[in-house]
Amino acid sequence: MENDELVSMLSQHTAPTPPMSFQAAVSVLETFNEQVSALLPFEQRRRITPEIESATLAFLTYQFTPLRIDFENAFPKAFEAAGRVMQQASEATRHRFLSEVVLNCVHPDDVKRFSKMVRHTLRPDQVNATLRQHAAVGNDLHLYNSFWLLHYMNVTDEVILAIAAQLVRNPSANPHVREAATATLRLAAGTNL
Repeated sequence: MENDELVSMLSQHTAPTPPMSFQAAVSVLETFNEQVSALLPFEQRRRITPEIESATLAFLTYQFTPLRIDFENAFPKAFEAAGRVMQQASEATRHRFLSEVVLNCVHPDDVKRFSKMVRHTLRPDQVNATLRQHAAVGNDLHLYNSFWLLHYMNVTDEVILAIAAQLVRNPSANPHVREAATATLRLAAGTNL
């Protein structure tokens, strides 16, 4: 993929700028991590507030979408806290995580990183409905990330096949993604051509 094509695709992101600054989100999550790390899971769950969920979405948005601010640091304590929060987050926050963070990730490895969390926190019908909705818009970034998410989740239903077919027909799609999409369609058809 040429740099211009990559910039064009990344410019299609729909991640909203969080109301909280990146540094504030890191601070909230690191403090939360210190407070709950020694607690049992059910005690941790009670400490998750809407502010903590908001800080989690802000942190993940700033770290994994084109809105990324800090390319040098990984913030492991904040990332650990974000993982804890997402496991127990409200359904609305988990859905926003899929729509605002996962579908707007910059790199497929980030989608892979989040695929297990999506699989364990959202029902398959919710994931499928969200991916169908975003695929219908034709946003290239969302199509790529939807395909990779379903690929890493080992899903082979009609949603991934529809997304794969869209990617194969897209002449500007990344050749490696088109190849993976073609292989997915062939596998589903029972051929190995």
